[in-house]
Amino acid sequence: MRPPDDLLTPDGDTGGALLRDPPEKYTHFRLRQTHDRIVSSAQAPTDEYMGAVVASQFPSRCDRLLLIEDDLAGQGLGVTAHYLAIALLNAMRTGRVLLEVAVNPRWGPTNISIPYRQASAGASTPTLPSDRPRWCSRPPYTHQCFYQPWSNCTAGNTSLHQSPRLGQWNGLPGHALLPGGTPIVRIKLSGLYITPHHARVMGPAYGAAMRFLFRPREWVKHLGRCVLRRDGLVPRSFISVFIRHSVEKSTETRRFRYKMPVIDDYAASAEALSRAIQMQQVHIQTSSAVALANFTLRTSSLRLAARGPPLTLSYTDNPRSEHDTWGGWQKDKDETMDGTVAAVNAFIARHAAVLIAPRLSSWTNFLLILHQWLNVSSLGPPAENPQGGIRDGVGAPRTSLTRGGQRMTQDVKSRAVHLCCACASRGKRSNLVVVMGLALGRRWALRNATVPCATRTSAG
Repeated sequence: MRPPDDLLTPDGDTGGALLRDPPEKYTHFRLRQTHDRIVSSAQAPTDEYMGAVVASQFPSRCDRLLLIEDDLAGQGLGVTAHYLAIALLNAMRTGRVLLEVAVNPRWGPTNISIPYRQASAGASTPTLPSDRPRWCSRPPYTHQCFYQPWSNCTAGNTSLHQSPRLGQWNGLPGHALLPGGTPIVRIKLSGLYITPHHARVMGPAYGAAMRFLFRPREWVKHLGRCVLRRDGLVPRSFISVFIRHSVEKSTETRRFRYKMPVIDDYAASAEALSRAIQMQQVHIQTSSAVALANFTLRTSSLRLAARGPPLTLSYTDNPRSEHDTWGGWQKDKDETMDGTVAAVNAFIARHAAVLIAPRLSSWTNFLLILHQWLNVSSLGPPAENPQGGIRDGVGAPRTSLTRGGQRMTQDVKSRAVHLCCACASRGKRSNLVVVMGLALGRRWALRNATVPCATRTSAG
């Protein structure tokens, strides 16, 4: 699988196509900022939030812009998407259009040392902002390589770009982030990352912002459909499993003392689920070759023991590594393949009937928000823990039970089952989440919630 030579082939589906009504209908819709959140000024249905985003990004005049550089070295696409959505909400709140520009280390350098990265995964961890593109090494060197244009506006002359005033900790406090009289403000994503004030935001407007920013280009959809056809994956008739496994992730979990599911947990849940819902096809998302091989062996062994037909596994054909190599971890690398794989896997997962994924991963959040599988209110931003994830005790009503020493929580409203695989009884409530798509409905989650881990809950 490889991207086309021309990444910017015109798309038939433009941003304006998302507007079902004229832009004037949405001019009353505004966002206001409280002390710790960005919220809507009125209760509005999801399509109205999206309409407001599109109307804001496709204005009749392009005289007020917020330009952003993605320099978050070592951060995955899920975390990146979170902060880009926050940037878009800030732009909307102040009547600006958000545009992404290529990373330029010579423009407005900050030399910020990222505190979390400095303390997490060891000597190989990027701690300073990236000085090169992180996801696309070809023009335009931004996320627009893979996703549809954000606006009809352009960035304008570089000499007109103004940097905001930086606070005491190089953060971007609200009063200095977007000077009102400045036509074009240019910031770096690392500034938002280290500013907690701008990290605490969740709600329908946030979900609409993220979905707008990450609308795949036609060539991404084409590659995704090729994989679906090649492997015989019928929409809403297969399971998608995301396995987060790397040396750096293991180091992070030890540093911050939390437990990720092991590969056998993913395999046990997928195998039991496939028998329960009579789906034999499984789509696997993982950057680890070892995880892919071990998942294949484990599910085959479980199926053999159960005397059932083997699962049919599907995955993208691309290089894999036991280290995190994407998003700026490695220098002098063509990042375009990593961006392509991420975009294609997200598109494929959109067509799944069920998603099995680690709770403590921002990629899991990204998929659930992008495809509207889970209420945004039940998700937590990356600022609350190293890799984001689903918050405990927030959002939809849940019922809890214990089976065979394993804690299980059912998220009634969002059709989710939360599993706690080998995590301490006094720790997090879950580390693996199984989310049912609309094709299965909520009743399945309530009546057939026997989805096991391979490992048991520890004694605490």
